[in-house]
Amino acid sequence: MNVVFWRPTSLRRRVLPSMLALFLGFLFLRLNGAAFDEAAEALRRGDYGRCIEHCRNSIEKQRRPNEDWFLLLMEAQMTLGKYAEAWETLQKGLEATRERSVRLYYAGRKAAQFQNKPEVAEKFVERIDELVGRWGGAVYGDPENLVALGKTALLLGQEPRWVLEFFFDPGRQADPPVREAILAAGDLALDKEDFAVAGDSFLEGLNRFGEDPDFLFGLAVSLSNSDLEETAALLERALAVNPRHVPSLLLLADHAVNAEEYRLA
Repeated sequence: MNVVFWRPTSLRRRVLPSMLALFLGFLFLRLNGAAFDEAAEALRRGDYGRCIEHCRNSIEKQRRPNEDWFLLLMEAQMTLGKYAEAWETLQKGLEATRERSVRLYYAGRKAAQFQNKPEVAEKFVERIDELVGRWGGAVYGDPENLVALGKTALLLGQEPRWVLEFFFDPGRQADPPVREAILAAGDLALDKEDFAVAGDSFLEGLNRFGEDPDFLFGLAVSLSNSDLEETAALLERALAVNPRHVPSLLLLADHAVNAEEYRLA
């Protein structure tokens, strides 16, 4: 009988490099995730300049940046009115994702409108429809993509209840839940003037994500026709988190105008 002796050195030569690559890959993902969370938190608190800085640094360091970085950077730039820069970020993001990101195309629709390119905005919607027709759920079936697809379906005239069930609810029921899915469900209910359902959605978001100004604002809007005192309190909470939260400031100004407090507005 031939005895095969285990040679640790030869095994180490084959196994350790793979283990090291796996460990470094895991470490990179963890560090990258922490950096993204920090950038997203800066956006949430209204520190848009810091968010932009984080995003640009991370995009420069990565060989193939994730679409999330481009989306976050675009949101910060659009909030500050840097529409030309957001348009440039979109082009870089589409190039990095080989023009297959439905989420970037959906965000790009708004960027195109602010660039006075309505025909391009329409083509972006058509491009999303084309990509889904080509690749389907195999590529775009995750909860984050489904939110963008649901919003696109609404633009194309699909029935809201169907969109809620098949595109937004999967993200709400995911573990962990997808913030954008809960926001989208609440906004959809507001559009339908179903204020009770909208309020429930935004409360769900607050319970899951804490003092988020977007959920606080949504809840304020859902109560604005029935409880002005609570609406004001919610807007105050939103602005305590982010003093530069544009939707909350606009709603406050609108209420001031209605009360003929023009100077305050």
